[in-house]
Amino acid sequence: MSLVDLNAERQRAIDSTFAQESENKGYVSWRGLLETFCASYPLGYIDTLPKFKGKDIVQLGDDKVAELQDTRPYELLDVGCGTGRFLVDCFNRWSNQVKPSGITAYLYKIAFGPDNQPYDISELINLYGIEITRGDAQRLTNYYPENHFDTVTAVHVTRYLADPWAMVREIHKILRPKGIGSIAAFNPQFQRRGDDKLANFLRNEYGWEIDQEGPTWNFAFEKKTDQLDLPIEVDGIGQEELRGSTYAKVFYKLSGI
Repeated sequence: MSLVDLNAERQRAIDSTFAQESENKGYVSWRGLLETFCASYPLGYIDTLPKFKGKDIVQLGDDKVAELQDTRPYELLDVGCGTGRFLVDCFNRWSNQVKPSGITAYLYKIAFGPDNQPYDISELINLYGIEITRGDAQRLTNYYPENHFDTVTAVHVTRYLADPWAMVREIHKILRPKGIGSIAAFNPQFQRRGDDKLANFLRNEYGWEIDQEGPTWNFAFEKKTDQLDLPIEVDGIGQEELRGSTYAKVFYKLSGI
């Protein structure tokens, strides 16, 4: 298959996975900033997201709020935010000093609290003025300007995407210079060996902090350059079974290193 054909197939794969996730899957949210209320998902964002330069997501936020000194709000985006429970917790911590935003393929409303009872979180979302956009994580610049956010997070998102590297490129674009991207449970989707070499390239070239856990990565990075040049190219289009559904997947290989 030619490169033109592969790129066309890649776009179709992206469209199909977004269409699948745009349907109501019945998801609810247990995971908040500091804690969770479900034994199956025992960690909040503070423990799920990787640290950057030894600091967790709360410490990084505290530092940014202190740095800004009320000159403007701390701009934070959660990709794949679901109900936005994490965003509510961010507002509860930093109040008007933070402007939390989220993007999700489907606007879910049901979250769980300390009493392990479901509740409609949309009232808090509206009360706090949290902006949640229904959109595609693989096309973030369709919804947000470049060089805009101080921090962008993504927790257990890429399993539902055709092209996880499209999301990474988009996150890099919408981050401000020196902004922080933090991603948990990322699958690099290599059909052949090479993901270790790619991880080392990203560490050395861009200073990314990457923890490799089997086939998945947890990583955080600071935006140091306007352009993110990834030495990868599409290797093929495949499929993957997840929760009884079949998802299209874009697979990659190394290119140029």
